Amino acid sequence: MNVLTLKKKYMKNIYLSIIFCLIYSVSQGQSNIYNFLLAGEDTNFLLEQYTSPIIRGIGNGVNNGWYNTAKAHKTLGGEILFTANLAYFNDGEQFYSVPASGLPGGTTLLSPTDGNAPTVIGPAITPVFENNGVVFDGPEGADVKSDVGGFVPTPMVQIGLGVYKKTDIKFRFLPEQKIGDDGKISMIGFGLLHDIGQHFKGVKELPLDISLFAGYTSLKSTVDYSNNSGIGTSNDQQGVYNGNSWTFQALVSKKLSIITLYGGLGYDKTDINYKMEGTYDFGNSIVFTNPVDMNFDVSGMRGTAGVRLNIAFFKLWADYTLKDQNVLTVGLGFAFREDNK
Repeated sequence: MNVLTLKKKYMKNIYLSIIFCLIYSVSQGQSNIYNFLLAGEDTNFLLEQYTSPIIRGIGNGVNNGWYNTAKAHKTLGGEILFTANLAYFNDGEQFYSVPASGLPGGTTLLSPTDGNAPTVIGPAITPVFENNGVVFDGPEGADVKSDVGGFVPTPMVQIGLGVYKKTDIKFRFLPEQKIGDDGKISMIGFGLLHDIGQHFKGVKELPLDISLFAGYTSLKSTVDYSNNSGIGTSNDQQGVYNGNSWTFQALVSKKLSIITLYGGLGYDKTDINYKMEGTYDFGNSIVFTNPVDMNFDVSGMRGTAGVRLNIAFFKLWADYTLKDQNVLTVGLGFAFREDNK
């Protein structure tokens, strides 16, 4: 049905709001995504299933890149870190299933006939849906593995400061930035690392550094759809993304000359909400008000192993995290007033 086939520019906006402009190239050409509105009460389900791999990738990415050692800095010592976290998609995330009996709101999948429709990272197959007699095309996959390597990146800039008795505080901050002409994004995060080995005599004597770490990151993004949606004349159209991520880990590290080996074991949790707000009048009595409100919970255990190269105050490192989507982190940074004992 052509009434909801939108311009590529409008399609781009929802992706900018959801994934803060990190996969701009993926968003091109997926103009049928707003046809999901024709699914009525099944709209949220279809959008959640379609975008889930990307949303989960962001949640997994922002909980990485916090550390490259378990050793705390001396008081007023610190670090400046630049990292890139690459959350890799699983093969099973290329499709989502629609029951043969249909969804609760009456939406059925006509094609492909095996009941599996592509997610945003899946192959360039256009699914066909039907709801209460209305047949419409859904968005095809962007074939992410072929085009951008099968991962979603989350870059970070972070500072750390030693404060008291082998305790570091860490801080992430992105002032509100514009995304194109109509979007904006901001981020803030806090972390706390504390050496627990100092409190236990037996542990203190081990040739290792052992710490506990907790981190929190908040990411917010909005995109104003009113200027270029081409849908009605309402000026309240916007997409709103809010993500809150927590990580709790036990860390261990060992310095060997210019090499530091480190690892972590813990638990991650990310809560994400995406809303499409406003009134969307497509004509022919097809009007939607605040049509999308999606919630995602990305949580689970994690394990990390990494290595850092120490050249005076310059640091270069990489680590790999095993979780529901594995994450590769690479980074470089500068540290001062480290405790080298």
